[in-house]
Amino acid sequence: MGIDIEKHHVKKGNRTAPKSEDPYLLLLVKLYRFLARRTDASFNRVILKRLFQSKTNRPPLSISKIVAETKNAKAVEDKIIVTVGTVTDDERMLEVPKLTIAALRFTRSAKERILAAGGETLTLDQLALRAPTGSNTLLLRGKRTAREAYRHFGMGPHKHKKPYLTSTGRKFERARGRRKVSTSLEYRCQNLFDPVFASPVPSRYNLLMRDSGGVGGQCVWACRGVRADGLLSTKCAVCLMSSSAMSCSAFDIISKCSRLGARQY
Repeated sequence: MGIDIEKHHVKKGNRTAPKSEDPYLLLLVKLYRFLARRTDASFNRVILKRLFQSKTNRPPLSISKIVAETKNAKAVEDKIIVTVGTVTDDERMLEVPKLTIAALRFTRSAKERILAAGGETLTLDQLALRAPTGSNTLLLRGKRTAREAYRHFGMGPHKHKKPYLTSTGRKFERARGRRKVSTSLEYRCQNLFDPVFASPVPSRYNLLMRDSGGVGGQCVWACRGVRADGLLSTKCAVCLMSSSAMSCSAFDIISKCSRLGARQY
């Protein structure tokens, strides 16, 4: 009877070589394979692994991000900043400090600004000559989830993931939470509360009949509250419709509210 070895016949999904056929990239792989094998530095193994990665897993890194990451680093001017990817420019950054950066490639404007500040731009083969074990270097990489595609990822509800749309317009993904809601007078009057309102007082006809100094009734249909002193709300649009609202009967106030489209609650 044979031995059932754990995870037998399970293939490793990691890349062991780049998919790209770029001859310059293949030469870098050959160089760092040698350095990873013949040196004890884990730096070379990390660089080799990142050279294998796809372009989406080697996101670009901007100058501003490099400056932000190295702001608190000690003696960063003496260190070589290394990224296996592209270094890009950031127009929002007005001044670029003196930096020594090694990368796969630089955009034209990024390279010009780094050199104008007195810095250096190195390729990874130049880095291997200067620091074969990765000593005095700082390894950085760009944000992998910065792609727009990551906004759509996630399983289940309440993940705030971005929907895939066939088209944009009035009829596509414009329900509650995606548009401003225009409701009845009742909703619009809620923001017109008087600061001296008491808690809302429910009633069958949304009308509170109180005998308070000859007042016939208080309208709580739209303003959803009663003043602490028992008077009608001066902030309620329904109450302000008539200057004689204080003397309105219950039937008059209810009919005014219903004509304005206020809802019973």
